[in-house]
Amino acid sequence: MMTDKGVTKDPSCSTIEINGVVHELFAGDTSHPQTKEIFQQLDDVEERLKFVGHVLDSSQAPMVDDLDDEKGHSLRLHNERLAIAFGLLNSKQGFLFVYLKIYGSATSATMLLKFISRVFNVDIIVRDHIQFHHFRNGSCSCKDY
Repeated sequence: MMTDKGVTKDPSCSTIEINGVVHELFAGDTSHPQTKEIFQQLDDVEERLKFVGHVLDSSQAPMVDDLDDEKGHSLRLHNERLAIAFGLLNSKQGFLFVYLKIYGSATSATMLLKFISRVFNVDIIVRDHIQFHHFRNGSCSCKDY
């Protein structure tokens, strides 16, 4: 409906630090020099997560019936997912530090990060708008507070 009415908004952005360099990833952005590799990594992440039982939460995108349609494609390309895929692609340390602007379900984002930390054997430090979280081996330092 926003598109039909010509309404626009600034895209959401997540930042991730890799080797001392801060990178910004915007929702749906295809201008990043590593876009092709990021999207391939995102596909790999989703395949591996499906294998262990995690599926993309479409509840935050009203009327998404099929994740292959336009709304499902948009949901896949949220900035949080792109930042995590970028980090997995570029971090050689097994450690990611990400500032995420999480929209929608924080529970869904937490579950995703738990699965990623376990499946990819990576520590993820996330700063949300309230506190830091440390994900390791499928658990969060906040004990799901």
